[in-house]
Amino acid sequence: MPLLMLFIFVATEIWLLVELINRFGAAPMFAWMFLTGLFGIWTIRQTGLQALRKVQRAAAQGELPSASPLADLMKLVGGLMFFLPGILSDVMGATLVLGGSLRERLAGRLQSGIAKARPDLRRPVILEGEYKAQNDD
Repeated sequence: MPLLMLFIFVATEIWLLVELINRFGAAPMFAWMFLTGLFGIWTIRQTGLQALRKVQRAAAQGELPSASPLADLMKLVGGLMFFLPGILSDVMGATLVLGGSLRERLAGRLQSGIAKARPDLRRPVILEGEYKAQNDD
């Protein structure tokens, strides 16, 4: 299923690019792709790989990453989306880079998803039950 979604995404990107090149011409579209690529590189450098290091450091210490480094990680992904050529990827990148409240909400959902998947990161896991000791003598 993810492979099918990727195929549909790429096919839609190519179709949109061809349609926009037919409508506006090749030079403006290549200029658009070049400028959004530069903006993506600038965003990646601005955010830096520091956000990724913060998340990795928290995971290595067995802690749940806070929402702030996850929001920075979302901004980094948005920069990567701007770097990719295409209109859909630019729209997705714009929502992640420019949409601060959306980025915070996505980071909060990601944090709660991590907490559900790994409940042992913040608190110990206690399994309740009864047992009976047996002597094999």
